[in-house]
Amino acid sequence: MASLAEICDLSKLVFLDETGISTDMICRYGRALGGARCRDAAPAGHRQTMTFITGLRADGLTAPGCLDQAMTGESFKEYCARNWSRP
Repeated sequence: MASLAEICDLSKLVFLDETGISTDMICRYGRALGGARCRDAAPAGHRQTMTFITGLRADGLTAPGCLDQAMTGESFKEYCARNWSRP
């Protein structure tokens, strides 16, 4: 059985990785005794979500991008069209 390296050119293989952060300063997880609901207050104010996406190749990072919003289907299609479509 042929290995992946024999079947395809690994220098052309790209993994897309995406991560996001939020500035709302809210702890999304907590613990309470006896199965009680965990409640806490959060500061009001400016909230922003940022997303970072990049392509990972064997020889390094390629096509990094940063969005000032959460990643949506439309923004992902736009990122792919801008960075991965052939001219």
